[in-house]
Amino acid sequence: WMLDYETARDAAKGCIELGVYSLHADFRDLFLSRTNSSSELIFSIPRSTELTGETMSTSSMYPRNVGGTATAQPSWELFCSFTCIDGLPIDESDLFDPSEPFKNRDPRLAETIVEFGTEHLGFIYDPGALQVMNVSTGKMIKNKDTQLNDQYAAYNGLALRKGVDEEWTDDKRTDTDIKIMRFADVLLMYAEAKIELNEIDASTLDAINQVRARAYKVNLSQTGAYPAVTETSQAALRTIIRNERHVELAWENRRWFDLIRWRLAEEALIQPVMALPTKAGLEDNIASGDFFFPKDALPEIDENGLVNFSKMLATGKVRAVVPRNFSERQYLFPIPTKEIMINDNLKQNPGY
Repeated sequence: WMLDYETARDAAKGCIELGVYSLHADFRDLFLSRTNSSSELIFSIPRSTELTGETMSTSSMYPRNVGGTATAQPSWELFCSFTCIDGLPIDESDLFDPSEPFKNRDPRLAETIVEFGTEHLGFIYDPGALQVMNVSTGKMIKNKDTQLNDQYAAYNGLALRKGVDEEWTDDKRTDTDIKIMRFADVLLMYAEAKIELNEIDASTLDAINQVRARAYKVNLSQTGAYPAVTETSQAALRTIIRNERHVELAWENRRWFDLIRWRLAEEALIQPVMALPTKAGLEDNIASGDFFFPKDALPEIDENGLVNFSKMLATGKVRAVVPRNFSERQYLFPIPTKEIMINDNLKQNPGY
């Protein structure tokens, strides 16, 4: 975070060479409540209802059909950041189909965001259907997870899957351990440091490819079974590592720090929060084949992996529901006035 890439390289390399840590075999399994012990976990905070009586509410992470509030919604930016299986972003890959947006995508997409038409916590999840199946009963029910029926359904149509556990459904509480740092993060730290120092070698590519290969459930050497990174230019690898961190570490409290470190917050955090249209517009989009995304106006993804929805907004078939802004001064927090008053050596950060 301090841009001291030599120290970061050496620390990450030292951690890798310990031989103690390795990637968990199954990406989804790593984030379930039962996985409190794994060779991938470096720092975590153990929690136990039995020992402390403390639990965390999970209602916000559950869709409405399951009795949740559907407020923990992955963003469209995140959704669009997962590449296709050819390793290309969705605005460049011929494999991307806006009418089947989960098809031919990085497997981590469906492990992070619930795929439409699939079972999730006992119900088929489909934000474009009036009715869905209750899998346990086999009966069709009114779908509360669509704006067609429920104004409080996820406004952007997306539901979080990563870390969401069926174990919680009895009381919507959990004592899941809090994961602070894991080995995949260290591998990507190492790769980023090597890229920024322009010390690109086989170990740089291997660090990224280990993470990618795990996502595809294959070995590092099976380069034909996943989009192995072979680029050696600093600029190309910078694009790859920034996007790789976004999709691998989604919902793990890393993205804000990455954007601050890369000085991209003033670009990324001014994009509005995107959403599906309200009921009438959603009905029109479904009828015209413009669900989930308008078919003729794909989002554009730049060299930093940042997503621009301007063309989609111009169609009038999606909504920008929350404007956002970011001031350059926000790269640093203000120093408390009372600290400056007692220490003449302290100067306030710029812009405050």
